[in-house]
Amino acid sequence: MTAMEARTALNSSEDRLIGSETPYGLATVFEHAGGSAERYLLRFIPRYGDGFNPAGTVMFGSYRSLAEGVAAALAAYGVSELDWQPIRLADLPKGDGHAPEIRGRKFIQPGDDR
Repeated sequence: MTAMEARTALNSSEDRLIGSETPYGLATVFEHAGGSAERYLLRFIPRYGDGFNPAGTVMFGSYRSLAEGVAAALAAYGVSELDWQPIRLADLPKGDGHAPEIRGRKFIQPGDDR
């Protein structure tokens, strides 16, 4: 799918969700219909190997306008105003992901020797 301007991508998304892949993961902006003034939610799902790690999802912030959310994505993840695609909620990465195991004060990453 071809990248497009954020507003155009959002208007063509039936789930009101847009995304942009970076070398480090997937940035998403979701427009929710709730009563909050901050309707645009920016999240980031980091890459893990050839896919994504949903367990590492970061809720970066909530914004009053799409322009503010897109500006935050540019500042944090290098995503341009013109690098967005409409995506469906059903197409977001799924699964438990790969979270570190915590033993006392030690973090054990999947695959580390024990």
